[in-house]
Amino acid sequence: MMVQMENILPTEKLKKDFPPIIQENCRLRALWPGDMLAQRLIATKKSKGYRQVKVMQYISPFVYSIQNSAFIVSMISVGIFSCYSSIKEIQLIQNYGVQSFRSLRIDTDGSSEMVSASLIIFFRGCVISSHNISVNETRNLQLLKPLHMDGFMIKKNDGNSRGIYLTLEGSNDDWQTSQITGSLRVRWTSQGILFQRGRALTEGVVRVDYFPPWPWFTSVVLGRILWTAFCLGAGLCGIAELPDAGKSLCVLILCTLSLSAATSASGFAALQIWREVPKPAADSVVCAAMAASLMLLEAALVDAWTTLALAWLLSAVLSDCVAHDDCPNLLRDPPVLPALLATLGAAFILSRRRFVGVAIRAI
Repeated sequence: MMVQMENILPTEKLKKDFPPIIQENCRLRALWPGDMLAQRLIATKKSKGYRQVKVMQYISPFVYSIQNSAFIVSMISVGIFSCYSSIKEIQLIQNYGVQSFRSLRIDTDGSSEMVSASLIIFFRGCVISSHNISVNETRNLQLLKPLHMDGFMIKKNDGNSRGIYLTLEGSNDDWQTSQITGSLRVRWTSQGILFQRGRALTEGVVRVDYFPPWPWFTSVVLGRILWTAFCLGAGLCGIAELPDAGKSLCVLILCTLSLSAATSASGFAALQIWREVPKPAADSVVCAAMAASLMLLEAALVDAWTTLALAWLLSAVLSDCVAHDDCPNLLRDPPVLPALLATLGAAFILSRRRFVGVAIRAI
């Protein structure tokens, strides 16, 4: 037996050439047959108190983090907030974008040339009012009973291809107070319809629907529900000390989110609503990359997810401030999850650097 072991151990010449860590690894591999190091690592992962072992944040950061108290509290808190937001969005669907008023003011401006057009107001697909309008005109209409609308159409009566601005303003108390009830540019948000001042070319017919198209529901409503499941599922698996189940659940939800966002981006592109395309497209790429890194690059998961969260946060800022020219939406509907992931990732990286510094000083 001793002869066999001497043949396995490195020669004196190799000992001088090998770094000490490689020499020690060779000695352990020779003296501990059956890949004992790998077996000890598996046993450590399965142990109840493995989350107290600091080195596990290098080997399996997701398994280490999912049972960390701060991570669990953060995921449960965000999950509850996301669940509350999902319920509000679902309740909003039935009357989304419906405007009610007793007085209507039609205001058009933005062109020095006269433009003649027809304004058709509809509700639930039925025409309820029609008016002739022209540029640089303000017209007040007093109605006998409250009027409900969820969209309108503009049809040119002449061959002018100039664009126009249009603002509809409604009131229910004889103009003591008023609110914007229509414009040529609208944005669908989780808080309801948002009217934005904008110019539109009115060649042919321009239709403005206040009710969101179907890609908005797969992107915003379904996306919020899936993120609720992601956060609550990860937190509950951490409480139950089921890291493997939590990892599988997170990968499944991330893949579903990526598919849902890609479907939304394709739907907006097919409907030619180009301003809405970048955000779900970016969400799809980020979710797919997060799922891939969780499955294939777990040792580098913290760095990968922190980078992806920052990119995700940047895409949300660009979508609101550039594509929609609506920076205040960052306060109305803040990107909580990417901000949280970026913050936790940065804190984790700083903690890891401090641990490495302590280890180096101990050596």
